[in-house]
Amino acid sequence: MKKNLFILMAGALALCACDPSGKEPGNGPTPPPAEPAVNLEWAYEVGYKFAGQSVAVDQLGNVYVQPLEQGKLIKLDKSGVVAWDKAISTGTSLKGSGIPSCEPDGSVVYALTGYQEAGAGLAALNGADGSHKWFALHTEQFWGNGGTPNIKVNRTPIAILDNALVAGNGGTTGAVLAFNKATGERISYVCKNDDGTGGVAGGCSAGPAITKDGYILWAASYVGVAFADLAEALDPRQDNDNCGKYVQYSGFIKPQDGKNPSSVNCCPVSTVINGEEVVINAIRNNAKTDLVIYAVKSSQFAGKKNHTGDQWLWEYTVTGNNQDQGGLVIGKHNEAIVTLKNTSEASMGGILAVDEAGQLLYEYRIAEHVSGAPAVDNNGDIHFATEAGNYYIVRPNLTTKSCDVLASASLTALLVEKGIITDEALAGSVWSDVMIGYDGALHVGLNINNGTEFATSYVVKLSNPTTTAPCASAWPMKYADASHTCVQK
Repeated sequence: MKKNLFILMAGALALCACDPSGKEPGNGPTPPPAEPAVNLEWAYEVGYKFAGQSVAVDQLGNVYVQPLEQGKLIKLDKSGVVAWDKAISTGTSLKGSGIPSCEPDGSVVYALTGYQEAGAGLAALNGADGSHKWFALHTEQFWGNGGTPNIKVNRTPIAILDNALVAGNGGTTGAVLAFNKATGERISYVCKNDDGTGGVAGGCSAGPAITKDGYILWAASYVGVAFADLAEALDPRQDNDNCGKYVQYSGFIKPQDGKNPSSVNCCPVSTVINGEEVVINAIRNNAKTDLVIYAVKSSQFAGKKNHTGDQWLWEYTVTGNNQDQGGLVIGKHNEAIVTLKNTSEASMGGILAVDEAGQLLYEYRIAEHVSGAPAVDNNGDIHFATEAGNYYIVRPNLTTKSCDVLASASLTALLVEKGIITDEALAGSVWSDVMIGYDGALHVGLNINNGTEFATSYVVKLSNPTTTAPCASAWPMKYADASHTCVQK
C-alpha cells in the first residue's frame, strides 16, 4: 500500500435496516426508505494505531494529524493532500503521543510531546508552512515542583484561550498547567498545596475543559472531576523559584456516594441548565459495573473541596455498561450524550442520552463496542463509529426514546469499494473520536487489522448530504469543536 494514498469520492453505499456487520440494531426502528448516504471523500494512510485520538480541523477544512510515537505533525489540505510534514520538537528527539489543537483560522497548530526520562516539549507551528513559531523544552520542572518530573503526555489536547494555553499531565500525581501563548513558557502550575509542592492526585486522564463561568475542568483518573479557577491560574497569586507560579486547585467532584470511582476517562463538559452553569461528566462506578452520568452546579465550586452529594443536580446510572476512551457531548436538546461499550457478549453498546433533569431521553443500542466519542451535527443527528469499523448517523426520536437510523456504512467496505484496500479479509476498527468540521465534513481515524494484528491506519474524510455544520450546542463534540479549543461555546 502506498503511504500517501488519497482519493476523492462521491459514491454512496447502499444500506439496509441492519448494521453494517449484519446485526440487528438493539432498539433502532426500521430506517426510512430513502436514507442519506455516507460518502467517502478521501482516505490518507498514516500507518500508526489510532487509540483514543482524533484529528484537529480548522475553519478552512485543513486536517492536522499527530502520529503516535513519531514526534511529528502532518497537515492535510481539505482534499487530503499533504501540505507539510514537520517534527514537533527542535533540537531534540522527543516523540511521545498527543492530540493536536489548532487556532480555528488555521494560523497556528499546537502539540505536546515528550517522555519521562527526556522531558517534555510544547510546540507552536505556523499553520501555513509548518515552521516553528516557538518550541519550549521543559525537563524536571515541567509538571511539578522539583524531583522526578513523572512526565506523561496522556493523549490530551491543549485548550486554546486568547492569551494562554492550558494542558494536562497524565501522571499518577499529575498536574494541569497554563502557558504563555506567545512563548510557551509556563505561567502557572495547578497544584494542591499552598506551597506548590503537591500535584493533582489522579493526574489528568481527560481534559482540560474551559467553562464559560471561568473554571478549568479535567478528569482525574480514579478520583473524580477536578476543578480550578481559571482567572487565578492565568494571574497567579504567588511565585515559587523552583516550581514557577502556581495556583491551588479547589478539589474533586466525586460520585454521589462519596467513593472514588474505578476510572474516569471522560472529558467533563459544561452547559447551562435553567439559567445556571452545570458541569456534567461520566465515570465508571467504584464497583466497576456501571457507568454513572452526573451533573453539578458550578456555583457550588467556590471554596469547597471533595464534594459528595450535597451539590448534586442529578445522577443517572447506566447499568452494565462502561466507557473505554469514550466521551460525553451536548446535543441539540441540551441533552448529555455518552457512547457505551458493552461489557459482555449479552450486553449492548451504542449511545445513550439524558435530558436536563437527568432522565433518559433516548438511546440506540447495538451489539458493538463504541469506544470513541460521538459528535452532533446541525440537525441534532448523532454521529459515532464502532470497534467493528462501522459508522452510524442516527436521529433522536423523543417520542419513542430511541433513534432512527439515517445512514450507516462499513468504513472498510468503502475503502475496498474504491480500491484503496484490495484485501477484503482485512477488518476495520475505530477507537477515534468523530470530528465534524465547520463545513459539516466528517473525520475519523480508522485502524485496519489483519486478524488480530494491526496492519495500518487511515484518516478518513466522509460526507453526508444532510450534515452541513456542527450542532450549535455548548459542547457538540469531544474537545468542544473540531479545532480542539476545549472552550465551552
